[in-house]
Amino acid sequence: MNSASKDERKKKYIPNPDYTKIPKNGKYICACCKNYVFDRLYSYDFCPICGWQDGDVQNKYMNMRDCNHMTLAEAQEAYRQGKPVR
Repeated sequence: MNSASKDERKKKYIPNPDYTKIPKNGKYICACCKNYVFDRLYSYDFCPICGWQDGDVQNKYMNMRDCNHMTLAEAQEAYRQGKPVR
């Protein structure tokens, strides 16, 4: 794959501006509800507060689908509205 193709592919995905790998009090942040609930980074566990599954790719990009049925942007909006996160 040439570099132009890689650059084009990257443009399709919107980076998560709040993405962090830094733990707080030994816990990692949920990309959806912003609570520090995970014992490991990219644990693929479900957040006990909002139901988001902690995965590496979806935590980095707002508009990508992977282990969750919703994109991160959709899940954050659903959480704000009190709707289920899937």
